Amino acid sequence: MTVNRRQTALLSLCIAPLALTLARPAHACFDGVVIDGARTSIAMETDATWSPEAARHWARWVGRIDALVPEGKQLVVSFGVIEVCGDGHVDCVELPITWDDGRAFTLFELAADHFAPGGKAIAAARRSGRTPLTVQVAATRDATAAAALVERIDAAELGLEGFFNAGGFPSTHGYAHVVQSWDETGARYEVVVGAFLDREHADEAAMQLQETLDLHGFVRALDQSTLSDEGC
Repeated sequence: MTVNRRQTALLSLCIAPLALTLARPAHACFDGVVIDGARTSIAMETDATWSPEAARHWARWVGRIDALVPEGKQLVVSFGVIEVCGDGHVDCVELPITWDDGRAFTLFELAADHFAPGGKAIAAARRSGRTPLTVQVAATRDATAAAALVERIDAAELGLEGFFNAGGFPSTHGYAHVVQSWDETGARYEVVVGAFLDREHADEAAMQLQETLDLHGFVRALDQSTLSDEGC
């Protein structure tokens, strides 16, 4: 089995004795977030939870940081330690700088300083960024039914987190979520799966949901809002 950068970061954050009990990489055992862009991989300890707002925030910034990283290189950040690696996470060199505040803008500035692509390239990177996609599999007025479907999807352990994986110990980090949208009659509870930076991976997730769970979803922008008991 090939272990990708996101899975490597997940496992590196696990407490050693508990890591021995993991059945598959989809399980996570840390309080934190793993973000996996095209050329940037970030793992950080935080009590933040998954939300569409957080996914949109990091999609923008990881896209901007990716734009600074030269072709054939990867920027790998774990617990504030910054490495520059070759493709495939090989030949890594730790930089004499650390990312201490957890702010995306700070990491962008550190990457710009290190790679020094020039003023025009930095300005272009600041204007770039990505809009995350998700697979919507249901929409209902019944919040309880939506939550039950999320449990069913997560129980299948398909590992469809996409680029953004967040959650807390000791539970697995769910990849299906209830989010909220609004129409003329009020709130709708929508069940979405994953957050993806490109259409290809989103389409693959939709196909896997159909083949494994007989759920017929569709790919859309992750533009909904966090589900909140307090309302809008």
